[in-house]
Amino acid sequence: VLPWDTLGFTGDVPVRVVADPYDRLAETDETNNESSTTVTILTRPDLLSGGIALSNPEPMAGESVTVTLTISNGGQTAAGTSVLALYDGNPDTGGTLLGTRTISVDGSTQNTVGFSWLPSQAGLHRLFVQIDRDDAVDEFNENNNRAWKDIYVGLASPILLDSGGTNDPVYTDTLGYGYVDSGQPDVVASCGSEPYETLRQDPGGEVMYRFDHLLPGHFYHLDLTLYECDGAGRQEDILVDGNPIAGPEDLSDGRIHHLSLRLDPALYADRSITVGVQAGGIDGAVVSAVNLYDVDYRYADAGSASNDPQYPGTSQRPYGWLDGVPNTAWGILPYQSVRVEQSDSTLRYRFDALDPAKSYQAHFTFWQPSGAGRVQKIQVDGADTGVSVDTGDYQVHR
Repeated sequence: VLPWDTLGFTGDVPVRVVADPYDRLAETDETNNESSTTVTILTRPDLLSGGIALSNPEPMAGESVTVTLTISNGGQTAAGTSVLALYDGNPDTGGTLLGTRTISVDGSTQNTVGFSWLPSQAGLHRLFVQIDRDDAVDEFNENNNRAWKDIYVGLASPILLDSGGTNDPVYTDTLGYGYVDSGQPDVVASCGSEPYETLRQDPGGEVMYRFDHLLPGHFYHLDLTLYECDGAGRQEDILVDGNPIAGPEDLSDGRIHHLSLRLDPALYADRSITVGVQAGGIDGAVVSAVNLYDVDYRYADAGSASNDPQYPGTSQRPYGWLDGVPNTAWGILPYQSVRVEQSDSTLRYRFDALDPAKSYQAHFTFWQPSGAGRVQKIQVDGADTGVSVDTGDYQVHR
């Protein structure tokens, strides 16, 4: 047996063996002292991350997501059994172990492994993958066994705040939402036992709330309840980050005012908003409730070249048109462009991944500028909804 250090050799290597290479022995046959063959030398295993993917790339706190890890073996030799570990945070500095899996990867192949993750805290998380955690595999490169991916976890939804009531926390960085009391101290008032009768009032004229950890790829509804007990007749405006988005709301009628406002994603591109309820004069601003909902919002500008997706579309929630052709003969504004189905009397859109535990609202816009009037009906899964719209008056119907 002759030892051979194969370091530096890979692939098919010719090997030649010669006995008595210097002819020092007298032999009956001097022609059979040499033999040759080809030896295939495989590279050692080399485990590394081929990617980290989430079932929802923008999860919310309290939402279970699947983390799929792809583990590649860049070597030609099979990597035997080893431990794969996933951490929330750097394991060298106290990261939390989310789980382990035992894997083996054949040479020049890759395996995928799934983990379930339930983030409890909103904010930035760095998921760390530790391959061959216990150094069980003799690898070509031991320095590429770690990978990470930054994931921003959004605020759990909904956030329901009863202004002036028991569920009306002050904003803190840790909580990520609540009222912000600046200037003259806020006053908590009540004129009854109903939720709308508990109030937060700012004598300086602006009640403020802050919400952090919003996700740029999500849509949000800001719902407010405005009511006054003292009959001061306030005119209140709603602002987000100093930008007016609604108002003035005239509270002098003594009624409860409910507002539901879809926020423009540009307002929370930095993942945070400050909501202000302003009132002029000397009576101060009041608010009864401030609620924030993460909503499943899907928009289709029928007939548009850019905002009318064909099913299933490209979003995490599949939707889009199933038939018809676009037409912009009446204009290119959202209410002017249309999708027309000429082969029959039914134009269809489909929406998937709806949550049976939630309620949904569908909003439609109908319009025609001229011609014979059309009567449009709306069906859901083939069943009539009872909604019928006659566009022969040439008005915009919403």
